[in-house]
This record gives sequence, structure tokens and C-alpha cells, in this order.
Amino acid sequence: MIAKKIAIIGGGPNSVYAIEIFLKTVLKKNKKKKFKLLLFDSKGDFGYGNTHSINLDKNILLNRIAHQISLGSYPFFKFPKKFKKYEYNFMEWVKNKKIKSINKESWPSRSVFGYSLKDKFFDILKILEKNTNVDIQLIYEKVLGIRKLKKKNIIITKNKNIICDNLLIATGNYNSSKKITSLSRKIEKLTADSNCKFYHNFLELLPNKNFWDRFNNTNVVVYGTGVSSIDIISMLQRKKTKVYSISRSSLFPFARPFNQKISDPERHEHKPIFLKDELIQILKKTINKYQYKKELNFEKFINPLIKLEFCTLYFSHFLDDEIFKEKVKFLKKKIFQDLKSKTVFDLSYLYDDLNYFLVKLIKKNNLKNKFYNGNWFSKKEILKPILEKKYTFYDLFTNPLITSNSINFKKDYLKFLKWDIKEAQKGNIDSAYKNACDGVWRDIRQQFTKLFDNCDNLKILNYFLTNIMSIHNKLCDGPSVDSIIIIRKLIKEKKIELLRKSEFNFLKKGKEIYLNQKNKKIKINTIFYGLADLYKKDYKNDLLINSMYKNNIVTYNEQNINNRKIRIGLRINRDQSPINRYNKIDKSIRLIGPTSEGRKFFHHTLSRPDKLQFCLTDLLSWANSVV
Repeated sequence: MIAKKIAIIGGGPNSVYAIEIFLKTVLKKNKKKKFKLLLFDSKGDFGYGNTHSINLDKNILLNRIAHQISLGSYPFFKFPKKFKKYEYNFMEWVKNKKIKSINKESWPSRSVFGYSLKDKFFDILKILEKNTNVDIQLIYEKVLGIRKLKKKNIIITKNKNIICDNLLIATGNYNSSKKITSLSRKIEKLTADSNCKFYHNFLELLPNKNFWDRFNNTNVVVYGTGVSSIDIISMLQRKKTKVYSISRSSLFPFARPFNQKISDPERHEHKPIFLKDELIQILKKTINKYQYKKELNFEKFINPLIKLEFCTLYFSHFLDDEIFKEKVKFLKKKIFQDLKSKTVFDLSYLYDDLNYFLVKLIKKNNLKNKFYNGNWFSKKEILKPILEKKYTFYDLFTNPLITSNSINFKKDYLKFLKWDIKEAQKGNIDSAYKNACDGVWRDIRQQFTKLFDNCDNLKILNYFLTNIMSIHNKLCDGPSVDSIIIIRKLIKEKKIELLRKSEFNFLKKGKEIYLNQKNKKIKINTIFYGLADLYKKDYKNDLLINSMYKNNIVTYNEQNINNRKIRIGLRINRDQSPINRYNKIDKSIRLIGPTSEGRKFFHHTLSRPDKLQFCLTDLLSWANSVV
């Protein structure tokens, strides 16, 4: 019997999950069936890949708490009992390795996580070799392209072409280009033929310790204030480097709270108030209707419901239960009346109604006293513009510094960071703000996946990714409290300077680049583009995807709406197989994790022991299709 050839391109976490689920499926279905498993990673980083490289500095932290880290599909998909010892999660691995510096509430380094993945990877290979009829080949070559030969897939490397029957692409999504955005193109043009270096794909540079050693007593510009930028700052902070931070809001992500829900997630995690399955299905059906694509406006149709969910959850901590329940009941009734009885595209009046209701309660002093106890959002300077109808509560919740002017911004921001750190230390139940941030953007994240998976309205999806995902990232996907304490210290000590667009411009004199700020000219040595691009709109630097596009295996997920071309990711079907220009689906190929983002939504997150992630269900579907 000829062995079926299965190839996996990419050596990171998704490849570990993939071969583990593949092994479990083989053991369950037919362990005598012949397979040849071809595993590709150009650097030989099998198990961990580049993002979780074992060569990363220990200060580059994983954006997850230790006890929420899984190394596979357990307890959702299980080995036979004889292999139970290989079902270990991260904390069990830590205990076995006797790493005393990590406890269940620790934020481990990405390199330590990489080592655990590496061990898991080779443990799985060991079981495959000894207990199945699977022949494994590790291929240390960069995949340059893919083409078809009848129904077979030809994988092209520098030295040879390799044929396989089925192909899983798990390469991640970080092969960005300097030309990816108008901003990156502008920076490239500015720094061309100058002594100032521009680095756009910093993720590839993070494991390179020699690269970071060159930064000492220099001035560096970092675009972006997300967790990616914090990685860059973490590498620069000990090098006497001054960082000029540039972003739209000038706000770093807020500190991740102590997780009080982990003891009983089912009981403690937020359940949707408005964004329940029934409403999500109505919204999904409406936004995907062809005749509504031009009319629908995210700000009027969907965002009011997100605002309702957030503000209602937050103020439930400060409202009398009966008042709270009565208002929620009224709003729910209005939502379904409008959406079921007629086609209503403007729901903004619902949030306006809630905001007006809350303002009335504050004016009448009808909130619980704890609302006024050390609460950033009960300060007079915060409430004043809300009561005067210049801003709403949600405006302040998503940008707590929106009322601060450029003169006082740094002082106000340091105060806010101090408050935010204290709220994070309280935890995501005891802090009303952290409870709302985690509740809406983490606990019910699956509702957004249900809404945007296989979305046929790219105008709506693009608005969400461009304008709303940054709110998600800031409010619930930030780093540890310790990281934010360091960021605050660096800002206070003027080692990080926060800049707004209106406060500076660049000058080029000869081969030197200067940052012109308040009549000061500061020589800039390096510019980093610290904006990670997960939902890709450009594949100019991705050899693999370009080859698939050129050979008509896949095309882009794009639409023309109102004479504007919108592109987000690749065209794939519900099983994540590529669709070509002639609408032909290649079921022998699947994309997993970050490479599927665009047509899929939030399928890239790492596995967790307490919650079944979409990446695992995707991989189980793939394994069942190939075994």
C-alpha cells in the first residue's frame, strides 16, 4: 500500500497542535494505515517557530498567564490512556522541569514557552514513530512556492521539488512588506539613502541578540504603542536608548488584570446581555445581504450594540438591581422590535437612550457610593464633558485621556497608568472597569467570531478591523501589570517620549534624519514600524502566497464597494481551503491560524486548557479529512 504524503509548512505552535491532533486521529481511526509526514521549517525551529523562538530574550514575555497555556488539544481531544503522560500542559511541564521562578500567575517568557513546545513536538514524533505506521521527515528548507501537478501538490524549495497529497499551511502571518501601508511607504521614502535605518519586519529580528546589542545611547522612533512595540522597547530599555513613541492615541495597552475568573470560568465569565446568539444571527444575516452592502454603516448598526453591552456591564456594578434589569429589558425589547419588524440600519438611538439614562442617574446622585470611590471615571473633569454632552461614557471608557490637552497629557497619562495598575491588581471581577473590558472583549469574543467568520461584507469587516480592533487590543489584550509598571517608569524618566502627529515633523539634511519637535532637532538613528499586520491586505513579501496566487491556487479576499477596492486576507472556503480565480476550491490544501485570518476571524489564538479555541476545531476537521 502506497503511503499518503501529508506536508505541514511552518514549525510554530500550530504545527505542534496539528501533528498532535493528527496522531490522536490516526490512533483512533487506523494506526496501521501508512502515511509519510513531511514537516518544513527553513531554520529548523520545529515546535516553536520564530514568534516563540527559544533564542528570544527573557524580557520578551508571552501575552498569556502560565495557567492559561496549553501545549495541545487536551482535555478536548484525548490520547488513549497509555499515552496520558504526554497530555501535559505548560504548568505541568514547568513542574517537571523544576522551574521555580514560574507559578500559575506568572507571565512566562516566550522563549520558555518555546522550549515547552519543542519538547512537546519531539514527544509527539516519538509516539508517531513507535506506535503508528507514519514515516516522518523533517525538512530544513525554505518553501519558495507551490504548484499543482494534476491533483498533487508540488512544494518548491531551493534544492528540490517535493510531491504531497495534502498540504497544511501554518506559516504565521508576519511576512510584511515595507510597502504595506501609506505610512510605511512614507517612512521608506524618508529613510532612503540616509544613515537612519528603517525596520518594518521587527518580529524576525527579535531573536537576533547581536542585532539589539548595537543600540546604545541612540535615538529611536517606534511607530505604534501595542504589545509589538512593547517588545521593541523591552529590547531597548537597557541600552540607554531614548524612544520616541508615535501612535494615533499615544496610549499603550492597558494592564491585564489579575484573573479572578479562572477558578470557575463557567460561573464567573460574562454571559452576553445583548450580543446573544439570536441577535448575532440577525446581524450576520443582515450585513451579509448583497443589497445592504452599500447602505450599512458599522457605527450606526453594530457599534451601538457593543457600546450597550460594555456600558451596561460596567454600570451593573453601580446600579440598583431592579433599575438595571428594567432598563436592560426595555432596550432588548426595542432592539428586537426594530430588527424583526422592519429593516432598521440606525440603532445609535439605543445607546443615546442609555447614555441619557445614565446621565440622569448621576445628576440625581442615584448611583452607588462606590462609583465615586477612587474611580477615574467619576472624576469631575471626566464627568463634566459627559454631562455637557460633548462625549459619552463609552468615548471615555475607550480613550480615558480624550479630554486631556497636549500640555497636560503626560501628567494625566501617568496618573491614569497608576490608577489602571491598581485596577488590574484588584482583578477582573472586583474592578468594574476591568470586568467590563474582559467581559465584552475576552469572555464573549466568540460572539464576534460568529459574526465575522466568512463575512461577505468587507466594508463592515474592514471598519471593525481598522477602528474597533485597536479598542479590543487596548482594553483587554495588553501586557502584564509588571510590563505596564516598567512603561510608566520609562515615561516618567523621559526615556519614552510620547508624540502626537501635530507635535513634530521629520527633516532630512544630507544623509541624516532629524525629528523636529518644539524647535528642537533630534537626530534619529533608527525607525521601527511596530504595527503587526495580522489581517493582511498585502502579500508583496510573501513568496509562498505569491506563488500560490501566480499558479492560480488562491486569490485575494476582496470586494469593490462604492468604487473602493477592499482586500482582507485570502479567499478560502469554510474549511479553509483556497479558492482560485475561477471559484475552484482545492480541498487538498488548508490554511490554519494566522494565514486564515481575513476570511476567518480570531482563529489564530493559542490553545488554552480551559476553553476550546477555534484553531483546534479547525485542526480536528483537517485531521479527519486526511486520515
